Amino acid sequence: MNQVRKKLEEHVGSDKSVLLFTGDKESTLLFDLVRGMNVAVVFIDTGCHFQEIIDYVRELEIGRASCRERV
Repeated sequence: MNQVRKKLEEHVGSDKSVLLFTGDKESTLLFDLVRGMNVAVVFIDTGCHFQEIIDYVRELEIGRASCRERV
């Protein structure tokens, strides 16, 4: 896991690094790996997610944008 984190640190962390968080296990793993790095994490609320996903995103305090709103 540390090797993966080191490789990520080599390639991310600029002002333009963004993780699009979906709430699935893969994006949760990536979220954990980039924690503490200079990476913006965004969740886009399409209005089609289960309430459990929305609650999970709130619990993690991830930035949220809605496609129903002007972003």
